[in-house]
Amino acid sequence: MPVAIHAIEKALCKVFSDDFAFSIPAYQRPYAWTKDQASELLTDLLSFLGDGSEAVTDANPYFLGSIVLIKGEDAPEADVVDGQQRLTTLTILLSVLRSLANSESASEITDYIYQRGKRLEGKENRYRLKIRPRDEDFFRHYIQDENKLDELLKLDTSQLTDSQRNIQINASYFLHELKLRSSQERDRFSHYLMICCFLVVVSTPDLDSAYRIFSILNARGLNLSLSDFLKSEVIGAIDKSQQDKYTRIWETEEEDLGRETFQELFAHIRMIDRKAKLSETALNEFRKHILPKKEPEKFINEILKPYSDALEIIKTANYQSDKDAKVVNSLLRWLNQINNVDWIPPAILYFSKNSHYPEKLKRFFTGLERLAAGLMILRADINDRIRRYGKLLTAIEGDIDLYAFESPLQLTPEEINRIIKTLDGDLYLIHRIRQYVLLRLDSSLA
Repeated sequence: MPVAIHAIEKALCKVFSDDFAFSIPAYQRPYAWTKDQASELLTDLLSFLGDGSEAVTDANPYFLGSIVLIKGEDAPEADVVDGQQRLTTLTILLSVLRSLANSESASEITDYIYQRGKRLEGKENRYRLKIRPRDEDFFRHYIQDENKLDELLKLDTSQLTDSQRNIQINASYFLHELKLRSSQERDRFSHYLMICCFLVVVSTPDLDSAYRIFSILNARGLNLSLSDFLKSEVIGAIDKSQQDKYTRIWETEEEDLGRETFQELFAHIRMIDRKAKLSETALNEFRKHILPKKEPEKFINEILKPYSDALEIIKTANYQSDKDAKVVNSLLRWLNQINNVDWIPPAILYFSKNSHYPEKLKRFFTGLERLAAGLMILRADINDRIRRYGKLLTAIEGDIDLYAFESPLQLTPEEINRIIKTLDGDLYLIHRIRQYVLLRLDSSLA
């Protein structure tokens, strides 16, 4: 039976209502919108609203993009797969507007931030948006509860996480900009925000459908990645008593590498395991072939963390050792100037197995740089490179002699002859390789 998918355009007054109880799943990245994105949003909204010479209902409506939810039809609870950046930023904006409004307007705005509890019935406030557990209490106290913005702005930024710092900076920005406007202008803006600004709410009851929808939609926010979905599956399979521990390990590695490089890590993990081009979606390959091989705790401890640590050193050329560190780091810097990243999976695998053996690293990375540069000079296509590095990964795993004549780490006599012929030819006309070769020659001569 096909999974039901619903998509409907809703004004923000209907989004921040009893119809939805949004939660940001633990696998989501931290809140990452900076002042640049907050400024773009507020500037766009004010521009569409206009200068106040017309009724709010006559102003140009503003489309905020799409959000993707995992949500059943008969319950308000909704996991946010895509759209948390906008929902969080809009909640911060509402909080700032509330802090500047008179008591009557402030009370109305509060209704969009949380559904009031009833003390006599033992019902607590139900907040319209619950962000990631790591920052949930912070967000609730300083943004969603009343009269806490002044406290938020006084907090020492050095004591905050990156997401908390973004929350503080964006709240400060909104407060500064909106204080420049009169109370009438702010009321008009609040009215416009809730009735003339729209989101397309796309909902489906399961993660697979949500992932497919997310892959197709080009939403305005910072997109989810393969790592976000894998985080949900891996962390979700761990005993609840240990989930916080492993979530922190996962997020620490992501913060250390940076989000973009952390996403690259999973492509390298896939290549190390599969040793071939993608034959289906990366998510399916992980589900079918990689994740089943290890318990989730072991996947994090034995693959994610050591490979992440290795990638960080490889990317930054910051190997630490009493011996040969200078040579190893120099080789890593040259490798990072190769015009592709296909050499990185073998580098990660070998480094993670031999990080305490500087002599081995020196010898291996000397050979790997020679191979990677040779393939670049030969202008080997991606299929040739993947086949070669796939064989090298197999050799590393099998502890095969990498320095034997037939090793995939070694250039063949035919390859060497072709490289020499290329270097002796019109090298200056080959834009892709000339810079690397000339810099490498200059370094050797120096």
